[in-house]
Amino acid sequence: MLIQWEKYFFTVNDIYGALRYDTQILKADVHCYFQQSHFIEVDKKTSLHKKTKTLCIDLTLPEEQLRKDMNRTTRYQINKAGRDQLSVQHIEAPTREDVLAFIALSLILLPRQKELKRAVKTR
Repeated sequence: MLIQWEKYFFTVNDIYGALRYDTQILKADVHCYFQQSHFIEVDKKTSLHKKTKTLCIDLTLPEEQLRKDMNRTTRYQINKAGRDQLSVQHIEAPTREDVLAFIALSLILLPRQKELKRAVKTR
């Protein structure tokens, strides 16, 4: 399935699963691939691949129970984020500068994530 959407000046193609061979991919600023069996257009800077999992959380449970049900690593990461004074900002209407800042941060973090994954695999 291919979904194309626009937000201000930015056009995105979300591509879920395998496409039929005759499906034409529309022109866009970024192509986001979800649930693919292999990487597509790996050399293009406009291609993003996302492995996704569906997580269901019962938000009616008290926070203490939710934390108890989490695995140890998740609890550690949440606690560490609190100690590091991590802040999250939800932007309803991102400006061009917001999008460019996000892309710049992603380009910095992506190589670090790949290095960490390689280091973990070699252990």
